[in-house]
Amino acid sequence: MRKMTDCLGTTLLILSLLLFSSCTSLKKGAPGVRKQYGDPVIYGEGKHAGIDYDLIPGTPIIAAVDGEVLGVGMGTKEAWAGGLIVRVINEHFITYYSHLSEAYVSPFQQIKRGDLIGLSGSSNAGNPHLHFAVLKFGGMSWNYSNSYNPYNFWLGGHPQCFDPNQDYSQYSSKELTRPVACREYKKILLQSLPEKEEE
Repeated sequence: MRKMTDCLGTTLLILSLLLFSSCTSLKKGAPGVRKQYGDPVIYGEGKHAGIDYDLIPGTPIIAAVDGEVLGVGMGTKEAWAGGLIVRVINEHFITYYSHLSEAYVSPFQQIKRGDLIGLSGSSNAGNPHLHFAVLKFGGMSWNYSNSYNPYNFWLGGHPQCFDPNQDYSQYSSKELTRPVACREYKKILLQSLPEKEEE
């Protein structure tokens, strides 16, 4: 009986830590990040050009900064690609969100930090995650040399969740919040998802 209680207690502790870490500000190397900026990859220039967030499919993906939707489209057929892609441009860079299962924005739409972009999905290899990148103008999403390190642009110097009750107008359009909705805002977005159109 004691072994069973210890095992149950350990399991609950691990689950609590996983749930807590998914909604806390992610720092470099923290749980919830599958692949860091600059990690080795087998495509492009051999270095990862963004951050991969481990997510349950259907997690709300939000704008990390104000901008205009540059494009919405399907990824390519390679195993590392796939799903819907949304690109948002502002005067400094392009933010790139890929492997989405749904997109709720359209080209030329003006969006604000925290606006719902879509829902997370999976790559063609079946890995559920969000690939988030900060690209140079004209840059290809898979080339490290065409990207910026997102860690250099976090609001306040570290990743933090978007708070719908905070006024972000004092911050530069260079300063990013996390592209993944968390805490109560995640629940609010999930409860108010747009209806799917009949095909």
